[in-house]
Amino acid sequence: MALATTGGNGRLLAAQIVYSIWLGGWVLTNMFIFFYVLKLLGFFRVTAADKAAGLDSSHHGGSAYPVALDDDTSHKLSSYTGNQSGYNKGEVDKIRSELAALRQEQDCWQCRQMHPC
Repeated sequence: MALATTGGNGRLLAAQIVYSIWLGGWVLTNMFIFFYVLKLLGFFRVTAADKAAGLDSSHHGGSAYPVALDDDTSHKLSSYTGNQSGYNKGEVDKIRSELAALRQEQDCWQCRQMHPC
């Protein structure tokens, strides 16, 4: 079966394959260096408090899900069992109480939106 090319007995196709591999290697090398530097500078980490609050709330100012789905607490601090984050129990309890106050404030705001005075 003959290979359909535009000439060159497949040399053009081979050159394009080699170039594609070279280009992929160039991109991978540069991106590895770029992301490694970002990792060394600490730009890929968030604070434990931001993680506990949830990145939607701490970085974007609100939940990404409807309020009805916000009752799922399986991913929140209630499952905290150790000191993986470097916070002691007192700090975690303080964060929990701050989160509870923020949730209550959000509930009041939502209630005022649904039932204006």
